[in-house]
Amino acid sequence: MRTDSLKILMLEDNATDAELVQRLLLKQGLNHTFKVSIDRAEYVTALKNFKPDIILSDHSLPEFNSTEALKIGRSLFPKIPFILVTGAASEEFAAEIIKSGADDYILKDRMTRLPSAIKAAVQQRITEKEKLEALELARNQIELAKERERVAMEAANIGIYDYDLGTGALVTSSRCNEIFWFKETRARSEYLALMHPDDIEIRNKAFGQSKITGRLSYELRIIKPDKSIAWIRVEGIVHKNKQGTPERIIGSILDITEFKYLLHQKDNFIAVASHELKTPLTTLKAYTYILKQNFYNKKNDRNEIFIKKMERQINKLSLLVHNLLDSNEIISGELTSNDLYFNIDTAVTEVVTELKLSSDKKIVMELAAPDCKVCADKDKIEQVMINLINNAIKFSPGADKIIVKTRSESNEVVFGVEDFGIGIKDENIKKIFQQFYRDDNDLGYTFPGLGLGLFISSEIVKKARGKIQVKSKKGKGSIFSFSLPCVRT
Repeated sequence: MRTDSLKILMLEDNATDAELVQRLLLKQGLNHTFKVSIDRAEYVTALKNFKPDIILSDHSLPEFNSTEALKIGRSLFPKIPFILVTGAASEEFAAEIIKSGADDYILKDRMTRLPSAIKAAVQQRITEKEKLEALELARNQIELAKERERVAMEAANIGIYDYDLGTGALVTSSRCNEIFWFKETRARSEYLALMHPDDIEIRNKAFGQSKITGRLSYELRIIKPDKSIAWIRVEGIVHKNKQGTPERIIGSILDITEFKYLLHQKDNFIAVASHELKTPLTTLKAYTYILKQNFYNKKNDRNEIFIKKMERQINKLSLLVHNLLDSNEIISGELTSNDLYFNIDTAVTEVVTELKLSSDKKIVMELAAPDCKVCADKDKIEQVMINLINNAIKFSPGADKIIVKTRSESNEVVFGVEDFGIGIKDENIKKIFQQFYRDDNDLGYTFPGLGLGLFISSEIVKKARGKIQVKSKKGKGSIFSFSLPCVRT
């Protein structure tokens, strides 16, 4: 893709807007050749004959739109940057077209950003092309040449290796050897010997899975000669023969010690910040409780409203702090559990009774596990219940009720929350329990949160030897549930 003079194709049926764009690009000193298409036929012809370096597209044209233009452009020239230039676009539409493959979108009343957006999109494609060329060069040099350490990946401090699964022969680049403190390629066993003994199982499991999935990926610690610890990330692709038998693994090794250190610093910051916030929050909640009692005694309705609003916001902030603390403990493997036996239906009743005081929705209980006790951390299991119920309330703005259920199945007890809200797209269900994941919705609703509640709930249930799941239909509602081993009384 050229950078000296760009061939720009614009799909635009408004001649004035097209002229405005061209004048702006000339004013910014962008060296280019400009061509305008006003409909589908001209657009397809221009793609084939003009062979543009970048495409600018209005959204709505007679019998044609930017979504179709993007699909056609990608089918003919997958690597050409595509920028939407439109008079108006909702955030949802802009996000959707970016997900579909567009590089950027520009509103016509903010056109000054267009030249820099064009340069950025073109440069991004150049960078991607250079990376692909560097990877191909690295693979060819590993397979065909002895001077594999000269490949472009060396410049990025990435070590390259080629392991023959049949003969056990190993070829490594100089950077790969440096990461392991070797001056030259050694026997494979010598590299494995440096791996931290507590992490060997991580490597063995990943290596076994790679023969099935075709990809190798893991992170572990290695022990330096001075006994200090370093972290490495290993990636690889399994190459198979014509019979489908794995023959060799070619991949990269990267020293990620500095990254892990920064990640640790981040986790420490979250932990310290959360604890620092927790102390004044506890005091503030105590004072709020005292103020609430005083105001209630005076029977001042207006003050009672203000106190309730203040208390609600404090509880929200407190929940965020607890979520940050829990998330940090989960990531660091320090989430504790104070297990004891308790009746699941009793716990549900206590949780729902408290939540009813602050909810404007009807919470219906259908409890059918009166004789089931579970052995788990009661506070944390109640935390999961509260989170699932609050989510059901939050994500069903148009419904007037939610249903909380329990039932016993064989040697398990199941807790579930059914709502009649916005639901979840099928493709997003598998991601719903990921850390920081927040489900996009296209119904015009905006919901607060950090995307930690379901992640934390999932980890708590797993630690209690249980399972958590969701069933949902977009626009109809969701059922979140978890099951735990139970003892009948």
